[in-house]
Amino acid sequence: MRGIPTGMQDLDTLIGGWQGADLIIITTPSSVSQMSLALSMALTVATTSKHGVGFLSLDTHKHRLVQQLLAMQTGIDLHRLRTGWITEEERTLLTATARTLSKAHLWIDDTPDLSLMQLRRRARQLVEIHQIALMMVDNLYLIQSSTHSKWHANRLQELGEIHHGLKALAVELNIPVLVLAPIACTLASQHTKRPQHSDSRESAPEKAIDHVLFVYRGELSELGAQSEQVIIGRIKITNHHHGLVTEVDISI
Repeated sequence: MRGIPTGMQDLDTLIGGWQGADLIIITTPSSVSQMSLALSMALTVATTSKHGVGFLSLDTHKHRLVQQLLAMQTGIDLHRLRTGWITEEERTLLTATARTLSKAHLWIDDTPDLSLMQLRRRARQLVEIHQIALMMVDNLYLIQSSTHSKWHANRLQELGEIHHGLKALAVELNIPVLVLAPIACTLASQHTKRPQHSDSRESAPEKAIDHVLFVYRGELSELGAQSEQVIIGRIKITNHHHGLVTEVDISI
């Protein structure tokens, strides 16, 4: 595979992994599941490959992200972990897991309210200092463009500038840039629960985007009589410049 593993074999088969110079938008109906998926993808790369990952979090403090990573890796309930209601056995497990995570090639920057120019500067620093090969940004709508105005702004123009700026960053550094973006709550009222472009919080020019991945939870289903795997969600690739528009399953 030419690209960086996504952690999902079917998705890797379709897109060949995360490819250098690509801009990928990832959106889900739930910000919680969106962050869990992003952290899972980041950790897969940071712990199972030689590639480093930069995670720019404009929305969540790095301590909360680390807590979520620990909860994901240990299976300990996140609320109990945050409040300290854990057993001695769980405390031992947390300590061992923390040691393992400390060796992961993952760098988190939780500076809020970054402008597009500041974001690009920090990305260059992460590449220069830590040689990261994958950049993840949360979230798209908190990035401020140069045309941003508190009182009035052409939102489509602003989003277009942000998209093109992020694409230029991906091309300049020759690394894939994954950006998290919320999805409109209108999806929750749909019978099919299948996302469309119109579900995005705001429409914007997509010429700079290589992939748009809508992640949503379908009905739980067994993969087969001989399989112990269960489908827990689906990824709909609604904008793919280099191949077919299709869906893949997320299974456990």
